[in-house]
Formats: sequence, structure tokens, C-alpha cells
Amino acid sequence: MNREDTIAALATPPGIGALGIIRVSGAESHQQVDRIFKNPKGKRASEMNGYTAAYGHIIDPDTGENADEVIILVMHAPHSYTGENMVEIIAHGGPVPLQAIMDLLLDRGVRLAEQGEFTRRAFFNGKMDLAQAEAVVDVIEAKTQKGLRLALDQLGGSLSRFIRESSEKLWEVLAYCEASIDFPEDELDGFTLEDVEQYLDRVEKDLEKTLETYSRGRALREGVRTTIIGRPNVGKSTLLNALLGEERALVTSVPGTTRDSVEELINLDGIPLRLIDTAGLRETEDEVEKLGVDRTRKLLERSDLILAVLDSGSGFTAEDEKMLATIPQEKSLVVVNKIDLDESIDLTGVREHFPENEILFISALEGRGLERVRQAIKERIIGSEKEEGFWVSNLRHERALKEALKSVKAAREGWKSGVTMDLAVVDIRGALHHLGQITGETINQDISREIFSRFCIGK
Repeated sequence: MNREDTIAALATPPGIGALGIIRVSGAESHQQVDRIFKNPKGKRASEMNGYTAAYGHIIDPDTGENADEVIILVMHAPHSYTGENMVEIIAHGGPVPLQAIMDLLLDRGVRLAEQGEFTRRAFFNGKMDLAQAEAVVDVIEAKTQKGLRLALDQLGGSLSRFIRESSEKLWEVLAYCEASIDFPEDELDGFTLEDVEQYLDRVEKDLEKTLETYSRGRALREGVRTTIIGRPNVGKSTLLNALLGEERALVTSVPGTTRDSVEELINLDGIPLRLIDTAGLRETEDEVEKLGVDRTRKLLERSDLILAVLDSGSGFTAEDEKMLATIPQEKSLVVVNKIDLDESIDLTGVREHFPENEILFISALEGRGLERVRQAIKERIIGSEKEEGFWVSNLRHERALKEALKSVKAAREGWKSGVTMDLAVVDIRGALHHLGQITGETINQDISREIFSRFCIGK
């Protein structure tokens, strides 16, 4: 990527729409647009004030042919998204006029932008740090309003401020340690050995508290893979349909109707829930059904949440016993279905495997108990409503925070046990390095390239 080039790309989705926007960025972007834009009053992009618009036409300077009727919006560096001179060409939203405009730009030396290159330039030009840049994609891909708020918090700098505040404390500790090494006989003003321990302890606690938010933040950002399992004909498909509010899965009285998994996304009070209805878990000679059962077992390994469905009418069976013995208690909810038929199921075996878990009683057919199921799912995933502060939602951030915490703990424990100052310096520098990876201060080019490859070309 050559950051000296002037780049252009379609900033709106391809296809047919009322409007389409072509984004142009770079030192020569105003002059490049001047070559193809004609305004009735002679206005030129290179002479316009920032944040002003002008009406006109895109004209092929070689043939005089009109490509489209447009409005241009002009921005000057550094007051633009990329921090460079920019022009946005607002044209009719059809593929033919938009392609015609792009061709005129590219034919005159403007380069087609790479994936994420506009945001990458914004990062390199100091318009945002790496954590904020990553949040741009999260805003675009948000699946619910809560996920959008989480992404907007990060785009607004909530995580970046936390990193900066934690880093400032560590820099003060580092400065004290290095000064003590260089001038061991001198009295150092403004900072003491007690301050070092307090600062390290504060940063450690803050990092631990922040890391605790990851599972909830990830749920809002990526969605929660929720697998519904149980014996054939216990009502898994009926439960899926009831939670969806529509007839998505085929429901019959014949056991084994669901041969393969059925996946649907629902919005559960702001939580993106990927509901997966599976083949019934049982021993079978049917080859097709066997494949479905095998796939169910693989899905369980990748699931964030499991709804284990029992049949109140047929009681607790050996197959139910085997199923509960193979699923983890911490990510499972037991749902007893068909209470409209019978509520006399013996739950002794269930209590042996899930002694502390609430057992949910429902009639998926009649809709009874479903609200409690929704609430239980929500409580299991994110607990109570969002507390003050921010949530970490990105795996890369979580890993960097973990490594930073490991280094801070090593520094604090070493400090208490009396290690030499130079060893403490190594650990503190390690923590600063990992925190810097989140905001991009210590990121390498390969990771940067990988992050921006997630973006569309126009962003």
C-alpha cells in the first residue's frame, strides 16, 4: 500500500439504489476530481472550502460525454475521515453510472483502494487508533442495538481511554524503576516504593475486571451459538419454532424427522442468538440419521450454550441420562417440555448432574414457560443489564489484555519478593508492549494488514 497515492472506491453497496457514493482520498484528490467535474457556475473542488457541496456533472474530458449528474462534497486535510484531502461524489445509485465515474478516475491515475485502505489511512494519520478502527467494522456488522452500542462505545474511545490510563500508570512505575537503576544513591522526588506497589496493584485489578467482561461483550458482537439437543420427538423443533415465532423447522409426531441441523438467528433482547435445532440423540441404524447425530455431537463442542430438552410425558430415560452426562453444566440449561401432557417426570437423575441449575418447565406447543426460558438464556449469557463501563468484545484485545495482566502480575509478585529492579523493568515493558498492541502503538505490519483485510474496499 502506497500512502502517497490518490485512491478511490465505491462507498455504498453494489447494486441498484437511489444514490451511490464514490469516495476519493489523497493529496491530489481535489485536482483529480477537477478533471472530470463540471459545475454550471465554474466551481472547482480544489477551490472550494471544506465541508461544502456543489452540483454538477461528471464529464469525460476526452469525448465530452456526460457520465452522470452528481453532487460533490469536498473535505480538506486534516479535517476528513482519512485525515487527507477527500471528495465524495454522490451519484445515481446504478452500477453503470458509478462504474463510468470510477473508470474516468482510474484512467487518470487514481488507484482503486485496497480493502480497508480508507480506515487504514485514518489510523496512520492519527484520526483514530487501532481499537477504534476495528470498531468501525463492528458498527457496520452489528446484529442488534446492544451490539451497535457496544461498537459505538469502542469507536468513541472507551477501550482506548482505559488502555491509555493503565499505560500511564505503568510508565510512571517504569520511570521510577529506571531512574533507581541509573541513580541508586539519589533520592527521587514525587514517587515512592509504596506508590510502585499501589500502581501495579491498581492496574492488575483493572485488567482483571476488564477481562471479566469479554464473554458478555463477545456474545453481543458475534452472537451466541445455542444448540438444542434431546431425544427424538421431545419437541426440539417445536421449541425452535416457538422461540422464533414462526414455523421454521418441520414438526411431526414421527421420531427422527430432523435429520440435519437447522440454524436461525434471533434477537433476544439485544443478544444475537444463533439457534440450532439438531437431530435427536439416540442409537439408530438409519445411516442418514446417524450422520445427523454425529453432526450434533460436533456442534455441541462448538456451542456457547446448550438447551437440553426432556419430555415430561415419557419421563427421564437412560438416553436422557447419557445425554446429560456428556454436556457441561456451566453452559447448559435443562428444559422439560410437554407439561401440557404430564408434569410428573422424575427429576432425580437430572439433579444428580445439575444440582444447582434451575430446571425450566415449558409447553412449547402452547407457549407456556417460554418467557422464563428467554430470561434464563439472557441471564446465563450476560447476567444482569449492562453495568457501568465498557465491555471487551474482540478476541485480539482479550488475548493482549491477558498477556499484559500476566506481565503486571509477574512485576508485582517479583517486586514483593525482592527481585532486582532490572527484572521488574522487563515485566513492565512487556505489559506496555501488549497494551500497545490493542491501540496500535506496538503493532506490526502483518497484524495491521490482517485487521484491515476484514473491511470492505470502500471503508
